[in-house]
Amino acid sequence: MGRSIEQLANQQILKWLSEKKTQDSVPPSTTPRAGLRIAQRPMITISRQYGAYGGEMGKIVARELNIDFHAQELVHQIAAHAGVREQVVQALDERTQGSLRLWVDDLITLRKFETSDYVRALTETVGAIARHSRGVIVGRGAHLILDAGRTLRVRVHAPAEERAKYVSEREGMSLDEAKLKVERVDEERLVFFRQHFNTDIRDPSAFDLVINTGTFSLEAGAQVVAEAYRQRFS
Repeated sequence: MGRSIEQLANQQILKWLSEKKTQDSVPPSTTPRAGLRIAQRPMITISRQYGAYGGEMGKIVARELNIDFHAQELVHQIAAHAGVREQVVQALDERTQGSLRLWVDDLITLRKFETSDYVRALTETVGAIARHSRGVIVGRGAHLILDAGRTLRVRVHAPAEERAKYVSEREGMSLDEAKLKVERVDEERLVFFRQHFNTDIRDPSAFDLVINTGTFSLEAGAQVVAEAYRQRFS
């Protein structure tokens, strides 16, 4: 990245603080604990198989809808850096900070998330992003963290052979090397979700929309997602 994670995070925080001054009223979405509410803007989460164009699709969708785009690498890095994570949480007002922490506690308890520092930081980061602006979040289990009633949860997949071809071209490696990498990353993601979220990422019931980029073009798939978002949150 041309800019550091801290610079990107600070830029986002300044944007949130500016938006707070003119923030329109948004109906709060219910969180697990009865009576506890935290405002969440309508969001899109994109979970994807490695090499299935999920990140690329997310960028097109965000541009089409004129909403923010959060790549999984940025979300991961913010959550992994405790100092930056604190800035994210501190960008919220005092009342919301308390609500956010209670929300994270309930989410971890009721959904049986792994109570590691990383998962707590990740959950706080995703929750803070969703409170302040409409947007697309790629990866990092955001579809399991955010309120399903205010989130369009998308899963992007494709045949392994096609994914390997794309990875081979994108990363300048042989097709055999790409096949091995696709298999390895798929397995790593299965382990990540099993370990931290106690779930199988391949379960389609966790998603509102599943798109096969082996049969849909990238642009056509993005249009389907954008239209679904408009219809649901118009």
